[in-house]
Amino acid sequence: MKKQDYKPYLAGFILGLIAIMAFTLFFNPIIAPIILLFAILMFSWNKWF
Repeated sequence: MKKQDYKPYLAGFILGLIAIMAFTLFFNPIIAPIILLFAILMFSWNKWF
């Protein structure tokens, strides 16, 4: 499976994480930064591999 095949799904996954983070930030400001950090790590992992 080539990288181009799952790029749109990855973008949707990242957008979903951002939406979850925004939702969490509204209710729990303590957990939101952890989710943001996780999203950044996933994005960096995708860039390396």
